[in-house]
Amino acid sequence: MTRASWCLPKAPGLQTAGIRQLPILPVTVNGSRRILPKGELVVKPGKVQVVVGDPIETTGYTTDTVQELVDKTRKVVMANFDPKYTG
Repeated sequence: MTRASWCLPKAPGLQTAGIRQLPILPVTVNGSRRILPKGELVVKPGKVQVVVGDPIETTGYTTDTVQELVDKTRKVVMANFDPKYTG
């Protein structure tokens, strides 16, 4: 996984939600890299912050416009991301 790809919404899940016209609930987790650093198998003690965004309606999206849905979801997730969160 590249450094930039860790924050990418999973397009197959978004595509399924769009086809079924189900809302997407964007969730951002802040601080998880401090308690489980990349490449380590042991979780360290610490706090994380889970930010649940407002549901994103998928009505009107198709397989042809799923990238717009991915972009919209990414924007919400990143708006709630706090890289300086320390718990």
